[in-house]
Amino acid sequence: MREKGGEAAAEPLFRAEKFIHAALFKITALNRRRRDAEGREILREERY
Repeated sequence: MREKGGEAAAEPLFRAEKFIHAALFKITALNRRRRDAEGREILREERY
């Protein structure tokens, strides 16, 4: 009974962890894209 309760409590945590990892991956991907755009703008400013 104790194990069953632990599994029931661990299940939502595991799902939340997967969701957080997916969200972090999306955020880092967006940040990388934004950094690329900013990097190009900075390079353009340095050239002129």
